[in-house]
Order: sequence, then C-alpha cells, then structure tokens
Amino acid sequence: MVRGAVGDGGADARASAHAHRRHPRAARLSVRAHGAARRDDRQPARARRVPGAAPLEPGGSRVKAFVLAGGLGTRLRPRFGDLPKGLAPVGGVPFLARLLAWLASHGVRDIVLCAGVGAEALRDALGDGAAHGVRIAWSAEDSPLGTGGALARAAAHVAGPALVVNGDTLPECDPWALERARWERGAIGAVALFEVPDATAHGRVECDADGRVTRFVEKDPAWRGPAWVNGGLYAFSPVLWRRLPRGASSLERDTLAALAAQGGLVGLRCAGRFWDIGTPESWAAAEARFAR
Repeated sequence: MVRGAVGDGGADARASAHAHRRHPRAARLSVRAHGAARRDDRQPARARRVPGAAPLEPGGSRVKAFVLAGGLGTRLRPRFGDLPKGLAPVGGVPFLARLLAWLASHGVRDIVLCAGVGAEALRDALGDGAAHGVRIAWSAEDSPLGTGGALARAAAHVAGPALVVNGDTLPECDPWALERARWERGAIGAVALFEVPDATAHGRVECDADGRVTRFVEKDPAWRGPAWVNGGLYAFSPVLWRRLPRGASSLERDTLAALAAQGGLVGLRCAGRFWDIGTPESWAAAEARFAR
C-alpha cells in the first residue's frame, strides 16, 4: 500500500536500455486520449490539452516523480548479497540517494518510491527523504507487479502529469526538457534517449523524422556500432494513468510498446549519458565515474 500522501497534484524489473518486444498485453492496452473520437491506429495518439493547463515546471507544487525501485537485483547478488539494488554503493553513496539528490537538484521534491523486495530496508535507509532534500511517499508491493503494475498502483490517485524514472538509472539530462517535448508535441509520453558507442548489450529505440518513437528493437549480439537507447527516464500525461493495466505488467514491453505503435510516444535525444547499475559491468562503470 502507499504510505504517505501521494496527493492529487501532477506529479521510467526497470525501464532500461534493454530491448523491448511486443507483448500480447500491449495489443489490449488502449492509449486513445480521454474524450477523443476513435481514430485510425495509424494516427498519432495524443494527450488532450486542458484549457489553461500548463506543463510541469521546476519547483512547482504539482511536480511529482515516481521512482521504480522494485527490481530484484539478482545479477548484483554475487557482489552485494541480499542488499536491495537501490542501496548498492556507488562512489560510497547508496545509488538511490544519488538519484534522489539528482531529482532534488532539478526542483523535483515530491517522490513516490515504488518498492518491492527489500522495501523495509529501503525505507529504513531513506526514511521520509528529508536528508536528501525530497519528500518520499512509499508504495510497497505485496507481491511482484513489474514496472507497469507498480506504477499503476502508485499512480491510481494522481490527477496530473508526472516524471517516472528507473530506480537503477541516473540520467545526465534535463528532465524538464523531456516534459516540454511531451507537452509541445501533445504526446501521452516522452522517453529520454541516449547514444551509446556500442549497442551490443542494449535494445535500440527507433524514431521517425518527426521524433516519434516507432519501435523498440530487441538487443542483438550481432549488432555493431552506436545506437540510441532508452535511458529509463519518462514524462507522462495523466491520460496514461487511466490506461495502465492493473495487476502485473511491464511498463517497457506492454505500455511503451503500445504507445509507440499508436504514435503516442516521443523520444528526446539527450547529449549526456546515463548510468545504471543493473549488471555488474554497468555498476563497475558507474563506480569508476562517481568514485573520482
């Protein structure tokens, strides 16, 4: 259940740079804008703009971010044992503490932290977030819900737009540029994209000339060269909260695949890079960066 007031104001297993594949659930997910007439599937799905409404702005009272921290962290267990993945130290600081500090530095103070296995340890370590410059409301799963199910549960009482970020990802970018891209394009969602020099270990994200995501491509060991990949940071319209399937689901494979298929997802190419700790190799790269 959610502990702490999630609130009505508006405020992303993991939204990772791994590949995404079509899933039967994706075909069932409706992303048609609330109140819009049924459209041909080939037409972009857009979020309805409310007269007088505005996109999220730094430090605003409506700003909220969901942090998806329910991953099992099985690949890090040989190094950290049963320590929750979000508490894995990077440069001597728990990774989630670094992520919360990054959000606070961008004016994001109200956090809904979606936790699964190890929720109590996370809560003991991070508390109400005051030490990190944020306010945390906790949403703990009774059983694994996946990234999509965890977000659906936590966002059930949220009325406005929000940011979503993976709990094992730290993107070097401006989250407000992502929200503006979503708003200006009238899209339901926006995803931060980062270019990696070697995408062998990543899934790829393809966009059309207009910047709309057309598909997520499974990681291919035969692929050679750079590619744009999912950096695990999203901006979503409240339209999405009403469309998320209840129960266990994957935000990446189910929801984002459906949005892309219907033209409702835009990609923002970011100049920086992102750090994640999903594998021993990526953790080691982040450790080398932040230990300096």
